[in-house]
Amino acid sequence: MSIFAEKLTRLMNEKNVTPYQLEKLGFLKRTTLIKYANGKSKPSDSASLEELIRMMALGIEEAEELREAYAITKIGEPIYFRRRHVEALLKVINNTTVYPFDWQRHSSLQLKRDIECIIGKVNVVNLLGVVLSAETEEDAPVIKVIAQPEGNRELMSCLTTITSTESKLSVEHILCIDNKSAGNDNAYNINILKEIMPLIVSGASYAPYYYYDDVKSHINQFSSFPNVIITSRYAMLISHELDKAVISGFGDFINMQRAIFDDMKKRCDKYVQALPGPLDILSYYEQVVDGADNIIPDFSVMPDPCLFPFLDEDIMRKYAKFDLPHIEEAVELLIDRVRRYREGMEKKTEISFCTKQGFRNFMETGIITEIPSIYYTPFDMDVRLLMVKRLYGAMKKGIYKLKILDDRFNIRNISFACYNEYSMTYCYNHPLKGMLAFGFRERSTVTSIYDYFTTLEEQHLLLSDAETEQFVREVLEGKI
Repeated sequence: MSIFAEKLTRLMNEKNVTPYQLEKLGFLKRTTLIKYANGKSKPSDSASLEELIRMMALGIEEAEELREAYAITKIGEPIYFRRRHVEALLKVINNTTVYPFDWQRHSSLQLKRDIECIIGKVNVVNLLGVVLSAETEEDAPVIKVIAQPEGNRELMSCLTTITSTESKLSVEHILCIDNKSAGNDNAYNINILKEIMPLIVSGASYAPYYYYDDVKSHINQFSSFPNVIITSRYAMLISHELDKAVISGFGDFINMQRAIFDDMKKRCDKYVQALPGPLDILSYYEQVVDGADNIIPDFSVMPDPCLFPFLDEDIMRKYAKFDLPHIEEAVELLIDRVRRYREGMEKKTEISFCTKQGFRNFMETGIITEIPSIYYTPFDMDVRLLMVKRLYGAMKKGIYKLKILDDRFNIRNISFACYNEYSMTYCYNHPLKGMLAFGFRERSTVTSIYDYFTTLEEQHLLLSDAETEQFVREVLEGKI
């Protein structure tokens, strides 16, 4: 029996409603309702489901339960829950805020022996703080980490705090991506990105690397010391529960652990690639499309609509801040990219997801998400209107699809573009460091995000095309 059938049967029993009574109300045939209840059939569409909810007089929570059961039955549990995990991920990364912490420096550690054993979680975590703090005193501090973010909150918190305060510190992090999770609801792998997102967007030199394995059998409580911390002065091996540790300041031991780490890193892929400037961002785009003639992403998601293709050379030269380093080269690349972008839109429709509030913010500020605001002055109102007119014309021509997200979406500090099912760029507007850009190519997580946004229409999380067009017209008419 399907989840929908089980839920419907339970609600009918609780409401003391029978298929015969519902048939008398003129809704459906008794035989159809019986098929719903025994799992042999289900409503053909959401409109039929809503009519069933209305005829049964279900309350708000009861109705939501039945809608969820219907969605699970319709698309399957793995897909349904994978999309819910992506929703949770989006809430986390949209609300990730990184501010400087007050980092309490510890005194240098004095070991009594070459190797010492530490027992107790409090002792281990305190010692970890000392080890990390000691590394910041080095001329070129580097911390090497082998650890799963899952279940290591204290470790991840320490790393996030220290990277947010120590600008010269570099962190290299090797982690395992679960090869079993990707085939199911992908909860584990999506959660990894949630856990390390504060480190990624801290603006520090954080370089995560990944490999694939069965996490449950490979890294768990049966592994003696799955967590490894290597600094210039110490090597620290920590248990799964963070309640036991071995630490050494012996040079040969540290070098051996460093060699093991470096060998592992050679067999890993980069989880994220930092793109610190406009030239880096543009060159990454070219890598993703491998020099293809068509450079249009499959879709973009940001607060405001994608307005990049509606720039022109005169606008870019007028508003660019030419006193910045490499800006002339960046403008030339941008001009060429806009040209190629427009050519590409004639062959592949541009799809842009945005929010109403993000659109309003562009009209109020003259700032677009795609280009870091430090590189140009805000566009004047006449230019803003010109760009929106071009956008509207492209919509009418059918080469640009604007998808306005449901009001439940509150996208503010983030934006991303998926070029295909396994590659995306992600940008975060840091409160102190401005826009930070990154490239992601870990397939299981990007594929989950890709699926979520390409199915928003069937999830009823978008405005209709008519509502979207009406909103753009109101913007042009000055009503918004």
